[in-house]
Amino acid sequence: MKETNTLSVLTLDVTVLTDPFLFACWYEHMPEERQRKTDAFRNDADKRLSLGAGILLQLGLEERGITACQFLESPFGKPLAADAAGNLLPVQFNLSHSGSVVAAVFSDQPVGIDIQTFRSFSDRLIRKVFRPEEIARKPQTASREEENRFYTSLWAAKESVLKQLGSGMLPPLAVALPETPKSPLGLFPEAKDLERLAPLAIDWKIPRYITSCTMDASALSVCCLEPLGSMQPVWIREELLKV
Repeated sequence: MKETNTLSVLTLDVTVLTDPFLFACWYEHMPEERQRKTDAFRNDADKRLSLGAGILLQLGLEERGITACQFLESPFGKPLAADAAGNLLPVQFNLSHSGSVVAAVFSDQPVGIDIQTFRSFSDRLIRKVFRPEEIARKPQTASREEENRFYTSLWAAKESVLKQLGSGMLPPLAVALPETPKSPLGLFPEAKDLERLAPLAIDWKIPRYITSCTMDASALSVCCLEPLGSMQPVWIREELLKV
């Protein structure tokens, strides 16, 4: 019997970490690697995002019974969790941030996540990154604000696909987004992309699916190997961060 993919999405608005005491407490709970990453940033907002990513990573892994691990990287920099001996653990994860919000996804299958604050898109950029059939899905009566939300959601979806593949940069037009979450997306890499990404041994024919939602001023998308239909991200509230 096929095992059901258990997928969870956590989100955190790191403005709660403007509290010096809360920031210091969680910083002390972080492994040295995360502390070094946080220290490397000069801007306080970036420090909070880095620490916030570490918090979600720790909470998500602990939820799956993983309290200690090391992090390795794929050939194109996608982080992977491994035990002390370097053996990969049975968990896949991915992180993203936009504005003051950090998002993390955890699964037992390769997964990607992206969050984007709603923004505007010029006509030139729209033609450059979206396929004609994707553009045609925009409601004809959409207001400017609705149009921004529409294209931002498409962009987050494409980014989540690239992160699921662990491929770094792939031309946006190589990703054909489906009309519904139950339909698999399409991938059309060029010959030069296939050659560049050969070290990843990507199976381009495996069905991949997109699930998206909106969160206040952001669009959130997850790409995984099973259709989810819907997604309910878990907001980590300030009271849950008390240590």
